[in-house]
Order: sequence, then structure tokens, then C-alpha cells
Amino acid sequence: MTRSPLTSTTLALLPLAALAWPLIEVVKPVEVTRDPLVEPAIVGTAKRADITLRTAHPYSSVEVTIGNSVCKFSADEDYKEILFTIPESGKITMKVSAVWPKDIPETALLISLEPDHLLSRSFTLWGTVEATQEFNCQWNLSK
Repeated sequence: MTRSPLTSTTLALLPLAALAWPLIEVVKPVEVTRDPLVEPAIVGTAKRADITLRTAHPYSSVEVTIGNSVCKFSADEDYKEILFTIPESGKITMKVSAVWPKDIPETALLISLEPDHLLSRSFTLWGTVEATQEFNCQWNLSK
């Protein structure tokens, strides 16, 4: 006696369904949450910016300060968002302080500042154990 087409099809597709269930768990979308940013209380143009760090040797910590906004990076972080205020002149000063482990030779830290709707700026900080430097940025703001 032969099986019905429905039974034959179901039995043939059963192993495929058993493989599909774990794949659904792997490919389902992941929810991403953002850390809330504190807005500085300064009159001017508020901008959200991405700060990206690249280095040849691992650092212990990095602190980026723009006006009243401070962004601290731990050893395992290389990307953060910051909210800072650009004055009407379009000129800001970014202070970068970095700390490396003692056994690291002189190394460079590339800091990229990418504000929304403005040209990005990149700066290089050189140092051994500790280094601090101020960088100036200028943008032409449209009113």
C-alpha cells in the first residue's frame, strides 16, 4: 500500500523543519540600545558626533573632552557618541588624554571626530605611558 501525497511530503520536509528552528534563533533581529547622552547647557549649535579611536598598541584608557562634554573610553572600547555644542564661530577645542600600559613603546592614537552633517576631523596623539594634547577644529556653520 502506498502513502498519501500529504504524508509523503510531510515526512520529507520534517528534517528540514528540524534544521530551520535553530536557524530562526540565529537570524532573528537583535535589539540595539543606545546610552543616553546628557545635553550640555551652552547656547550654540548642539551636534551629535561619533568618536572613533584606532591605535597600534592597546591603551588603558582615553578621555576626550569637548567643552563641557566628556567621553571616557576603557581598554575594550574604540567607538562612542558624544553630544557637544559648537559656538557661533564654529571653532572648538578637543582635549585628548590617553594612558597606555608601561611596557608599550611610543605609539600613535588616531582620533576621528565625525559630527552629524559636518566634515569629519582626524588627529594623531603620540605618546608612551601618558599623553595629553589639545586639538582645534573649525567648521563653517550655515545659519
